[in-house]
Amino acid sequence: MYFLKRLRRSYRHTPGLEWAILKKLPFVLLVGITIPFVAAVANRVWGSQIPSATFTTHVDIATTATALTVGMAGMALAIGCIMVAIMKGVERNADPYPLIEAEQPHAR
Repeated sequence: MYFLKRLRRSYRHTPGLEWAILKKLPFVLLVGITIPFVAAVANRVWGSQIPSATFTTHVDIATTATALTVGMAGMALAIGCIMVAIMKGVERNADPYPLIEAEQPHAR
């Protein structure tokens, strides 16, 4: 049995900005997550002039927070783009039951 039959007069909408964003998103996420970690590694390698261990801890915390924020924003953007792409697809009918045109439901 075939569910979700395509409606007769439905058509696909032209792809828009969502596909351009989805194509650029992996590179943007990779760069957005890599740059904070490069800064943290640079702080550990060349930041030895600062004797305070709390500064290194603060940089590590800021790096992790930035990477997680960029990752979560990217995932939210990807989910939104996928939802828009699904909504722009052809119309489908899940349950094509005819409606009974009556003012009140039938008594049982």
